[in-house]
Amino acid sequence: MRKSVHDAHRHLGVLPAYPFYGGPPVRPDTTARATIDELIADLDAEGTSRALVLPNYGVPDADVAFGFNPLVVEAAQRDDRIRCGLWVSAQERDRERTAAALRLAGETACGHSS
Repeated sequence: MRKSVHDAHRHLGVLPAYPFYGGPPVRPDTTARATIDELIADLDAEGTSRALVLPNYGVPDADVAFGFNPLVVEAAQRDDRIRCGLWVSAQERDRERTAAALRLAGETACGHSS
């Protein structure tokens, strides 16, 4: 019998290179997956039976993280092993984008049953 693997924190989406601390642009998240198919292939290869998938973040451009919200929702809708979290922000300037992200929380795959 195969051991059950649960992943409580995984990211989806590839970040753009960024010049952290004034250095040259780098992509430190070398294991990031750009597509749902790549994510699912990883889960299959690892034998992961459940995964919480979050939008990738880490560069100082909130558009990037907010832009991955629909991708994680779609991933959770495509594979029953995946549940998703959403990127939100407490910043006043992000009020509208956060409201749009929270509307996605009503999707079944985000842990809410309609």
